[in-house]
Amino acid sequence: MKPRTPYDPAALRRPSLAAVCLPVKGFEVQERLIARATPGGERVRGSGCSTRPGRKGDVRGDLTLNEGKTTAKASITIERAWLAKIKVEAADVGLCPAFTLGFDAPRPGDREDWKAYPLGLANLLESIAAAVLAGDLDGAREMADRVPARSGA
Repeated sequence: MKPRTPYDPAALRRPSLAAVCLPVKGFEVQERLIARATPGGERVRGSGCSTRPGRKGDVRGDLTLNEGKTTAKASITIERAWLAKIKVEAADVGLCPAFTLGFDAPRPGDREDWKAYPLGLANLLESIAAAVLAGDLDGAREMADRVPARSGA
């Protein structure tokens, strides 16, 4: 894996040279953002191609397999099949499932992206964060060992 830089929200809003010079589709912008914001994140080339069924998820990270959907509209419908698909694919490769939603905007700075996890995993991640903030690093480590991608489940 290539070394990761610390999370920098401002850097995620800065357009890359390619984004300024080349027209890109909303899903490409979203996949790039997810990859930059995900520890160890790399885009899965051809993930949405029906002739390449082995390409799982849109972005693979150290702990998560991310499926993304994006729209230029004011709302998006989430299909349960999408969530079931990423849950199975993530389990197949020993990672945690994550689902991202992106809302395109006329101006790049107005784009909005969200990430969702299954409730049990989200609660565990919040508990780990709370333990870290409280200074309970041993407790946080103990809980981190229960994260499916870390335990090999």
